[in-house]
Amino acid sequence: MGRKEILDILSSVRAHTTVLFSTHILSDVERICTDAAFLKDGVVSVQGTLADIKAAYRSKEYRIELELESDIPALIDTFGHCKKLEKNQVSLRDDGNALYDVLQYITARKIPIQKIERMEPSLEDLFM
Repeated sequence: MGRKEILDILSSVRAHTTVLFSTHILSDVERICTDAAFLKDGVVSVQGTLADIKAAYRSKEYRIELELESDIPALIDTFGHCKKLEKNQVSLRDDGNALYDVLQYITARKIPIQKIERMEPSLEDLFM
């Protein structure tokens, strides 16, 4: 509860002042910070705005959630770079036109989609 109160205080003052916030809890950094720096052996290894840091390491992987799980096997058979994740989800690595090709396939067959999202790395993923 104390941690939440401190985070709320820091969030409320960030528009008025600069706060240097040092923590190993990177989800807290994502929650309240606009800029970040990673130290390795006492030297800054990565720094910038959170948006810039994430953009520099942005994944080319997408998650597609279909309405029906029964549509997944045909998608995987047609596109070998699709992998089943959870019940009605597949992941897709797009190193060119793969996403476009998969979306064209889905559209032509009128396969209902629940969601498509780019897999964004968390700060913890980037740190590791």
